[in-house]
Amino acid sequence: MALGNDNPNEIEENLRELFREIRGECGFFLTSKPLEEVREYVENFAVKDYARFRSIATETITIPAGIVSHHHHGRPVKKSANHLFFKKMGAPTAVENDTVCLLKDYTICKVGEPLNEHQAHLLKYLGYKTVTCKLLITHYYDKTKKATLRF
Repeated sequence: MALGNDNPNEIEENLRELFREIRGECGFFLTSKPLEEVREYVENFAVKDYARFRSIATETITIPAGIVSHHHHGRPVKKSANHLFFKKMGAPTAVENDTVCLLKDYTICKVGEPLNEHQAHLLKYLGYKTVTCKLLITHYYDKTKKATLRF
């Protein structure tokens, strides 16, 4: 392990304590900035992203009847395989002038309900970023104290 998982191998004294706190999906944020500046940055950092399979829907999204368009750029969804995908989802569709059209309003997802893989794919395909990703820092290594501390 690059951090060192025992005393003779660690690159900084007691850095192995941080190594012991690593569990599941995680990352490292390396900086020489003061702790309060990092805390402020982390509290204000947020990125919108696409919901994944089994995510809980954060809003109800209904596509209105008519030409199906991409959420952000407004371009119509062309026929190709997309029509079959909408049909598989149970959406009442037709193809007019090589463009997918909904025959009536179609609700992709409802707030509070888990998304199946097709719903998650459709939200991404249509450009709906419904999830907010934030950083969660749990521990940090203080080089001056040579210790791993809780954030």
